[in-house]
Amino acid sequence: MFLRKNKKYIGLGALASLSLLAFYFLVFSLLDSLTGAWSQLRTMQYWV
Repeated sequence: MFLRKNKKYIGLGALASLSLLAFYFLVFSLLDSLTGAWSQLRTMQYWV
């Protein structure tokens, strides 16, 4: 009984950590694309 409950909690923990990792990756890629667009804009302004 205890082991079954423990397995369930381990699964939930793994799922939570995975979703958190995916969320961080999404935020990181979003920030990366934003900064990339910003630097491109700045270079465009520099050329103009």
